[in-house]
Amino acid sequence: MTRALAIFILKLALASAALFALWVWQGEAVYARFYGALLRALSLDPSSMRDAIPIITPRFYNIIPFLSLILSMWGISARRRILGSTIGLAILIAWHVVFLMIVQSIIDTHQLGPGAYKRLSPWFLLSDVLPWLVWALICQRPLSDLIRRKPAPVKKTGERRG
Repeated sequence: MTRALAIFILKLALASAALFALWVWQGEAVYARFYGALLRALSLDPSSMRDAIPIITPRFYNIIPFLSLILSMWGISARRRILGSTIGLAILIAWHVVFLMIVQSIIDTHQLGPGAYKRLSPWFLLSDVLPWLVWALICQRPLSDLIRRKPAPVKKTGERRG
């Protein structure tokens, strides 16, 4: 493992722990109030989606891995980090609204029987993967540099440099 990757993993763990603590302390409640206001601003009645809201709100935590990845990433400027965080958060917030509408539509059609959960599974997977996809798009240059990097030459003793 390269030194840069080890530092990235350490920074990622620390950022994730700090953001999770912040989320548990106040973040989740603040986001819930913001989300309710956003739904009302979009003329969506949260009370008409009361079956779907408890199903999707645990997925709102996908903001944490996204921000942790952006904060921990090497090789991006502060401007790109701020702009990427802003755009990424906007994408995730928009996804949360779309996700709510999808889940409510499935519930309206299939109630909460086995058929509903079968249809919900791909949407839950997308919700879990979306922060990683957005991060990869924002940080594509350093990630592609990492992927294209040639392995270190092998010493005669069989040890790799790194």
